[in-house]
Amino acid sequence: MKRLNKFKGMYALLVVVAAVIGITIYGSCSADGDFWGFDEECALTENTRAEKKDMSEYLTLSTYNSKEWSSKDYDILTKAIGRIGVSFSETKHCYEFNASSGKQINISDSLYNRIIGMFEYTNGIINSKTYEGKARKKMMRGEGSIVYSNCVPMAISHMGQGAPTYATAVDTCNHYCHNWQSQGGVNSNLVGPIIRKFVLVHSYLPTQLLTYTNPTFMNYCVALIYQNGVIDHAVNVTYCNPDVNNPNKRVIYYDDYCSGETGKSVYSTELTSIYPFQ
Repeated sequence: MKRLNKFKGMYALLVVVAAVIGITIYGSCSADGDFWGFDEECALTENTRAEKKDMSEYLTLSTYNSKEWSSKDYDILTKAIGRIGVSFSETKHCYEFNASSGKQINISDSLYNRIIGMFEYTNGIINSKTYEGKARKKMMRGEGSIVYSNCVPMAISHMGQGAPTYATAVDTCNHYCHNWQSQGGVNSNLVGPIIRKFVLVHSYLPTQLLTYTNPTFMNYCVALIYQNGVIDHAVNVTYCNPDVNNPNKRVIYYDDYCSGETGKSVYSTELTSIYPFQ
């Protein structure tokens, strides 16, 4: 009888020890917020996850004031654009995005949201006239067209070289294109001659931008974003950077003084022309 009680006592002790070990293992596997019930998750520690995520490649900007962006900030923006996988859909006529969050591609949420907003703004420009009435991607700020008939004189008056006053730019547009205000803007083929009344510029097609092999500050030169090929939207280009995913494209950063929006983006393939200074 005593021997039987001894075995019962040893068995009870083993059960207690096993229970303590089980609770310890259970707690270690669930303490970091993993899902319960997946045995393989117990083998993944926080250190293992950190090793898979190269924190040295984490991207964020030094400032979100586009007027203060350095060449390093522009390089970070371009790298982040590549990670997001921004592409232009010829069928939907808008920019689309592969990544759904900054965390997914190791960039800050602020940087992710900024880039989405930059290209969504351009979506509004591209779709404002050319594809009116067709289905288009919903803007983050709500539906609405970006149409400014005075974009050419506004952009010319904000050039980094030889810029006239806005009133002088308007008078020159009146001289070259008498009905530009009633027809919705200056004809695209007249923009170059109007700019050359004030400063010498080249006239480049998007494919010719490939000659810019290095990142380049563009000093607020004028560029036309495609709307309908006759009357396009004029903006001021701040920077040109090679696209990290496609050697045949450039990422163009611009300010739109008609709306007061700064630090926006467009691929060179969606430009009609650009007028860098000689």
